Amino acid sequence: MNNEKALHTCKILEKFIYDSLGLKHKIKCLSASHINKCLIDSSAYNSYIETLCNKSDSIFKYIKESKKSMFLFSYLNYMKQVSKKINLHKKRVVLAFDYTHETFWGDVQGLNIHGTPKTSKGTGEFKFLTVSQVSGKINAKIPLLSIPIKLGHNKTSEIIYSLELIKELIGEIELILFDRGFYDFELMMSLNKLNISYLIFVPKQQGEIQNTLSQMYPDERQIKVFKFSKNINKTVYRDQTNMAFLKDIFDGKSYTHFDWCFVTNVDNFNIDKMIPIYKCRWRIETGFRVQDEANCKTKSVEMIIRYFQFLYEQILQSIWSVFYSREMSFKQFIISIHNYLEENIKLEGSKVHTQVERSRI
Repeated sequence: MNNEKALHTCKILEKFIYDSLGLKHKIKCLSASHINKCLIDSSAYNSYIETLCNKSDSIFKYIKESKKSMFLFSYLNYMKQVSKKINLHKKRVVLAFDYTHETFWGDVQGLNIHGTPKTSKGTGEFKFLTVSQVSGKINAKIPLLSIPIKLGHNKTSEIIYSLELIKELIGEIELILFDRGFYDFELMMSLNKLNISYLIFVPKQQGEIQNTLSQMYPDERQIKVFKFSKNINKTVYRDQTNMAFLKDIFDGKSYTHFDWCFVTNVDNFNIDKMIPIYKCRWRIETGFRVQDEANCKTKSVEMIIRYFQFLYEQILQSIWSVFYSREMSFKQFIISIHNYLEENIKLEGSKVHTQVERSRI
């Protein structure tokens, strides 16, 4: 990575920090470059920011004085530039939704920390809902948006809210892919009403689904209309979709036979293409594993701090995916930025912003 590209990348990250934390409204504060250096150190070493940075208390103070909406719209402003760069706003896209989490060790309390089974790592977890572009026709597989998730949230409302926020970043939605955790009647009704195409993997639960699969012969495919109802606020709503069954299908990658069941509102969907298309959804999980290479750790139990650092990791991933993925691995990219800052930036400790510095960002 040459110094010119590294400098440009650092300016993007500093712009995100500057806008997210509202530094222009603070009279005396750390510079965006200083905060960026602390976050890059944490990402490069996969260590706690409190361990590597002697100004972590000040950084956390700035974060808590800001709002989650500031982080979100700062991230979206950057993604608008990315969208224009790769013409994403003019293309038909395949999207995928999924939950990701950050492990928490300690007393589980409040609405922001979700409890976990005893067999899981940690005593709880912070959850985020992410929507990513996963179409194989478009080179960049990037996280378009992530929002924090509280206990008792309404899954459908959060998904519709996310789609509203990203509508300027993308062209037409070709299809949205969901795993079995999103098999929800309210969600299907809402997407039907909005005329948004979806493909949802259905849990092979007991009842009609298992009965249908048990009566099918190996390698058989079957599609039928699935009618359902949902009681919302003491009113029963009825709707329908298509349910596709695939019996004993061989997966060449794992050399295993599977029974598959999907629901989709796409009429005349080519059932033979369902599995290859659905496998595109796994790219969002691959993205989460890549993001783990930039684990910017913190000991804080504040969701607002966790969310800011999570978005920072995602903006690192999106920069790498669009501009550097063909040159180097994600970890190499982070280390290269870290080395550039070590060699070329003379930090001024807790020196405050100057008007000249502010005008440059």
